[in-house]
Amino acid sequence: MQKRHLLHITYFLNFFFGLHAFALLYVHSSVLSRAVGEQSVGLVYALAALSAIIVLSFVPTILKRVGDVRFVFFCVVAEIVAALGIAFTGEPLLIVLLFIVHSVAYRAILVDLDIFLESASTEDTTGVVRGSFLTVGNIALVIAPVLVGLLLGSTELYSKVYLFASLILLPAALLLLLSFRHFKDPRYVRASLLQTFKKIWARPALRRITLIDFLLRFFYAWMVIYMPLYLHTYIGLPWDRIGVIFTIMLVPFALFELP
Repeated sequence: MQKRHLLHITYFLNFFFGLHAFALLYVHSSVLSRAVGEQSVGLVYALAALSAIIVLSFVPTILKRVGDVRFVFFCVVAEIVAALGIAFTGEPLLIVLLFIVHSVAYRAILVDLDIFLESASTEDTTGVVRGSFLTVGNIALVIAPVLVGLLLGSTELYSKVYLFASLILLPAALLLLLSFRHFKDPRYVRASLLQTFKKIWARPALRRITLIDFLLRFFYAWMVIYMPLYLHTYIGLPWDRIGVIFTIMLVPFALFELP
């Protein structure tokens, strides 16, 4: 019963974190293009991804020292500070730094949620549990563009989106502290990137699915960065229309993930 309860709480956390991240997902490139210019947006994303790779390699060591609950709470606070900072600053360098903080913290949160998910499930329920987990996240993915469209309308007041995204994390932080205060951390093992790639390469099925995942994320990276810029800046569509377009585009994620 306790595992089932924690599993449902993890689903709720995934929804809140997803709504936060997906609300920001499609406006980041527009905000960064104002700060550093369109030609440098890709470089900022690359720096953020590289920073995340470096930090994530140390996550097992960090978790051993502070525990998963404290670490994810710290990441949530970092997310709130980063979103609020971007909302209220006009300094290009600070916007870039806060975007990198956001990118690293959110990826760390995904790792933490995966730990919660694994601790509250068993191997024979993996398909149902992870399918449900992804479906809940994808519901947030579908809702977020419409909310962004309603917030922005035909304006470019992106600060409203960042303020909304930061407020979304407040109930998530409260839910986390109340529900996982007695969470018992599993044994964390740190493996180097080289060791990890060797293990992946030695198992053909794992190697193939990792390659497919890489190609899929490569496609997503292009779409997330440049599709909003293209639709809004070059075609001239207002954000309320872009929100509807993206929601229709993303509905299959919510419908087909579980089956």
